[in-house]
Amino acid sequence: MKLFLQVFKNFMKKDSKPVPSRQESQSFRKVYPLIDENIAFFKDTFSGSDDLMIKEFKVRNNRGILVSLNTMADKDKIHNVILKPVMEAEENEFENVLKSTFQKSENLIKAEKALLNGACVVIFEGDQQFYMLEVTISRDRAVMEPSNEQIIQGSHEGFIENLMTNLHLVRKSIRTSDLTMEHLTVGEQIQTKISMVYLKNLANKEIISEFKRRVEHISLDHIPSIGYLQELVEDST
Repeated sequence: MKLFLQVFKNFMKKDSKPVPSRQESQSFRKVYPLIDENIAFFKDTFSGSDDLMIKEFKVRNNRGILVSLNTMADKDKIHNVILKPVMEAEENEFENVLKSTFQKSENLIKAEKALLNGACVVIFEGDQQFYMLEVTISRDRAVMEPSNEQIIQGSHEGFIENLMTNLHLVRKSIRTSDLTMEHLTVGEQIQTKISMVYLKNLANKEIISEFKRRVEHISLDHIPSIGYLQELVEDST
């Protein structure tokens, strides 16, 4: 965890002015009549974060989308309790075949908050309301406090080897749509997936761009650890 934070220590010399959070600026946004407009809303709200998933589907020629955060929602639950029953149903209404509890709303700001809490959102074109369904992710391994970074106050959860579990911990701890995740790949022979995580309303755009540039210009076969990556991207002294 400490090494993860130290990667950015040499980029934090410039001041960045925060912009107002979306949650502070509005409390109601009516669902749009067109699917494409709703897709644009979610992409803009979550700043195109790579954990934002938008799946299009059709039910009896009615176009719909299922929106979720793959760092908070369980993809198996989405398939088993929503998509599969809906696709296999014939003449039943959408909500009659669901195997999960749901709520309905016409306020897209509620959809934003639901996604941050592990729900998924289903919208059909032309409908004035949408569905919010509980599909919170279940961890497959207990996340324990790191033995070499024990603390008295604060969270006792620590990062493990699984990237998605670590991103889930970050998203769970910082539940705002301003949190943005960008996936990058390093290593020419053995490619390693890394994620750059930052708050869109606070991060300095120049610093973000410079960090990405340095990562993209790494020319090595394999990056064995975050500490090794830190040495490659930090300023030389």
